[in-house]
Amino acid sequence: MKPIKALALTLALVAPMMAHAQTTLVMEGMAIEQIVKVFDSPRGYVQGFLTEDEAAQLQLITRSNFPIQVRTTIVHQYKQVGCARLQIDLQQSGVPTRTLQPTTVTFPPIQLNMCADGEPPILTQEVREVTAEAERKMQEELQNAKN
Repeated sequence: MKPIKALALTLALVAPMMAHAQTTLVMEGMAIEQIVKVFDSPRGYVQGFLTEDEAAQLQLITRSNFPIQVRTTIVHQYKQVGCARLQIDLQQSGVPTRTLQPTTVTFPPIQLNMCADGEPPILTQEVREVTAEAERKMQEELQNAKN
């Protein structure tokens, strides 16, 4: 599978999971408790691996049992104390291709607005503008991946 087609496929598969980004799950099985740890990080990011249960759905899609690396980064700190725009990046090695040569798949990034308590920030003009810009960029990347 060509990288661009793989990106378009994963965008199509991950996008429905992103719709629930402001609830207790970012994607099926991924708990907010793990994501909010980024607010305690002096580096502005945390990284690790999805748990077996959290990774199960994506591992079915990729047909690989390799662990899925996750990195959560603060991409914009809001004026509201303890609230930020976060980006979640997922990557998995050992994903089989049609030629049976394993490859590394980088999933499309997931962005969401969240506060350290797991709740979304107050919907201010700043939050609206940052969110609109992020959504515009995501749509642009999706369109580029389709071409």
